[in-house]
Amino acid sequence: MSSASVTKGSNCIHSSHLFSYPLCEDQSLLKRIANVAFHALTLGIPLAIYHIVSCCYSKTSSKQENGNLQTVGISSVQQNKSVKPYSVLGQAALDFARKKLEEHPEIAPRKFSAGWYGSDNTNQPINPEIALLTTLYWDIVFKNFKELMKQNKVNPWSNQEVVKAADECMKIAYAISNLTLDDLKSFTEALSSKGDNRTYAIALTQQDSYQYRTFYYCTNAYHWLRGEIAWSKNPWNKDEEGLFQPQSISIAHASAFYQKGTIQNSWNELYNNYCDRVRLYVNEKALQSADNRHFSWIKKDTEMKSFRSTPDTQPT
Repeated sequence: MSSASVTKGSNCIHSSHLFSYPLCEDQSLLKRIANVAFHALTLGIPLAIYHIVSCCYSKTSSKQENGNLQTVGISSVQQNKSVKPYSVLGQAALDFARKKLEEHPEIAPRKFSAGWYGSDNTNQPINPEIALLTTLYWDIVFKNFKELMKQNKVNPWSNQEVVKAADECMKIAYAISNLTLDDLKSFTEALSSKGDNRTYAIALTQQDSYQYRTFYYCTNAYHWLRGEIAWSKNPWNKDEEGLFQPQSISIAHASAFYQKGTIQNSWNELYNNYCDRVRLYVNEKALQSADNRHFSWIKKDTEMKSFRSTPDTQPT
């Protein structure tokens, strides 16, 4: 036996029984029991509390990971306290868009490129949801809609798959455009910190940033659907096919947009709600002065006879 070995009843070499060797056999049974009791009372309870807190946090952290983007979006709305909450239908569209994002964790955020600036010189959104939803829109949702239209060239709007795909396009587009409005405060504040002061109207129309594109998503989607877009030959080039709006819209198609309870009427409500929400952020005259085309594309659609499939040109 080495000199370092200890046998029961000999002089113990341990410097601390309480913390390092609480069960050392050189101690009496009563002493060992007292050591265990001390640890149970002073360490056991805090450790138990620690594990309870850790468990609760781990459960919420997984939710937080999925909800981080939503939190950013919600905080951007809270910063604009003067803006009223979304309508029930509008909030449902936002919830749908966020759920759709969760279903596609593989997508990458879109890098916006404004005009001749290139993506590196284009001011990108503060809220990351916007760039992700834009990728989701073009690469998945609109792509599916386009393929279904191509497969159903005759009476496409009588096909329920087409209508369902169109509904998804409208909801995602609504989310993109409205989150763009919610992003204005954070976006303009970020620019202001760099010495670039912009009003909301200028921020939405200035062609060096992402906004002047995403502003149009909701209104474009609505005008395409309301305008009875279909897969057909290019009116200006008969050798080319694609999605085009007809010269005239059927009464049956148009009337559904003003009939309560139809899915088309829900698109009309979302579009008109977007038009209203733009005016919560910017003054009409200020928007007209900055770029009249923006104003032309947010005129509410309340009756069949006043609707125009293409109200104006758009920035390129």
